[in-house]
Amino acid sequence: MNDELDGAVCDWMVSPVVSLREHMLVAEAIEQFEALDVSALPVLDASSRLTGVLGWAELRKASRLVQPSGGSVALDVLFPLPAAAAKSA
Repeated sequence: MNDELDGAVCDWMVSPVVSLREHMLVAEAIEQFEALDVSALPVLDASSRLTGVLGWAELRKASRLVQPSGGSVALDVLFPLPAAAAKSA
């Protein structure tokens, strides 16, 4: 096995942990993803309990408009559908 894969998770994890709040705007979440260059972030409730994980995959599925950096941008512009899916849409 590869030596890197024999290491502990703590040697590869992102720390400190940055989280999203349940009622945070999607646009704010996108800003966090871009600023931190991560693919997923934990989501906490008002009591700081883990309630889920939000990733780019979930954001790609979203169909509503968001307003990153002060302007309205449709998520389908940020994450275009693959050509095959676009033809069937």
